[in-house]
Amino acid sequence: MTIEIDSLGAWLGVIAGIITSVSIIVVTIWKLLLQPKIRQEINSTTNCAVMADEIKNKVNKDEIKKVYQKIDEVNDKVDDVMDSHEKLKVSVERSNETDTYLLYGIFACLDALKQQGANGIVTQRYNDIQDYLIRRGEISGKE
Repeated sequence: MTIEIDSLGAWLGVIAGIITSVSIIVVTIWKLLLQPKIRQEINSTTNCAVMADEIKNKVNKDEIKKVYQKIDEVNDKVDDVMDSHEKLKVSVERSNETDTYLLYGIFACLDALKQQGANGIVTQRYNDIQDYLIRRGEISGKE
C-alpha cells in the first residue's frame, strides 16, 4: 500500500482538524461545566474564611463584657434566691416548732378541763389533738 504525498497531507490536515475540534470541545466543556463548579467550591471555601473574619470584626469586646456582666447579675439573683430560701426554711421550722408548743399548751389545757369534769366539746377536741399527736409521733398511745 502506497500513500501519495498529497493524500498524506490531506490525512494530516484531517487529523489536525479533528485534534483541533476535540480540543475546542474539551475547552468548551471545561468552561461551561467544570470551571464554574471549581470556582463555586473555591468561593464557598473563601466565603467561610471571609465570614469568619467578618464575625470576628463584628463581635465587640464591650458586647462580650455586657454578656458576662448579665451572667454575673443572674448568678447574684440566684444567690439571693438561695439565701431567701434558706431563711424561709429556718422561719418555717421555727413556726412549726412554735405551733407544736402551742398545740401542747392547748392539749394541756383541755386535759386539765377534762380532769375537772368538763365533757362534750372539750373531750372531742382533746381526743382529736391526741390522735393528731399520735399520728405525728409526738406522743405514744392513748394516755
